[in-house]
Amino acid sequence: MKIGKIDTDKKVFVVAEIGNNHEGNFDLAKKMIIEAADAGVDAVKFQTFIPEQFVSFKNQSRLNRLRSFKYISPRILLSVSFSTSLLNKAYIS
Repeated sequence: MKIGKIDTDKKVFVVAEIGNNHEGNFDLAKKMIIEAADAGVDAVKFQTFIPEQFVSFKNQSRLNRLRSFKYISPRILLSVSFSTSLLNKAYIS
């Protein structure tokens, strides 16, 4: 199977799971992308979600915390994706 230019019959495709460890901080997300690229990964993966679909509105403190993790706009998601492409890495979300 090929993922991009990588033939997975010949090489393991390594993915750095960044998840939501950036906690909504774009600069931290960018730093994590660069560090993952420096470590030699083939892709970085983020979690993209809508907090209101996972947490009850009755649990406002948890909901507010999760809201702080998500990227605020598609423009920021596009910026993260563009940052990975500049480093020649795949972006998964």
